[in-house]
Parts: sequence; structure tokens; C-alpha cells
Amino acid sequence: MNARKHIHAGEDSLILTLRTRGYRMTAPRRAIIEALTTAVSPKTAKEIAKYAKIKEPSTVYRTLAELVKEKLASEFSDAGVAYYEIKEHHHDHAVCDKCGKIEHIPCAVPEKPRALTRAGWSILSYEALYRGFCGMCKK
Repeated sequence: MNARKHIHAGEDSLILTLRTRGYRMTAPRRAIIEALTTAVSPKTAKEIAKYAKIKEPSTVYRTLAELVKEKLASEFSDAGVAYYEIKEHHHDHAVCDKCGKIEHIPCAVPEKPRALTRAGWSILSYEALYRGFCGMCKK
């Protein structure tokens, strides 16, 4: 989780945003934010806890819930497992069914589906998850 492949909102920016919204910046919260901002791909709460060296799962889940609530992180699920990442521009995900690798995919449908909005829906978000085998696993 050390290399930055995608440019996310900086760690300092997230901390400043949370402070201005009334959150205290504890050492565990900082460690969780660092884990998210340095991640190359979405991570589970367990992976984040391991990186941040936090033994109390409730601290990780509570902080992740706050970040999602504040729209600073996003969450998606695959096979009942939640993954988290710093919220940036909308993108979809591809998951390798063999090794579990997760790739970001540019958003194929950047605007809200017109049929739903004409039917009265108020679309807040959507996610698409592509499944298959990555380049290494299909060989």
C-alpha cells in the first residue's frame, strides 16, 4: 500500500476537511486516512486496520463510516465484502475472480440514466462491477 498509483485528495486536505467539520484528529484516525490515501486499490477494513496497525476493529469501522458519511471516501461491496477508497471522480471497478485484484475502470456512463429520471427517480449514485480474470490469471 505504499505506492500512489492514483492521485487522491491529499492526506492533509482530508484532515483539514474533517477538522473544519468538527472531527478530532486522533492518531488512529490519521493512520486510517494515511492507509486510504496511499492505497493503490480499494481496501477492506481488515486490510486498512493491518496497515494502520489498529487492533480495535470498531475504530476502523467507525472512522470509515464517518469518511463515507462525509463523502470523503466511497464504499462498494463484492460478494458481501466491503471495500473502501478515497472518493475522487466516479469510476467503476473490475475484480479478478481468481486472485481478487481490483482495477479502476473509467466511468462508462457519466450521466444519470435518462429513463430513470423521466420515471421520477432521483439518482444519488450507482456502481458497476465487472468480473472476470486479470491479465496474469487468464494465461
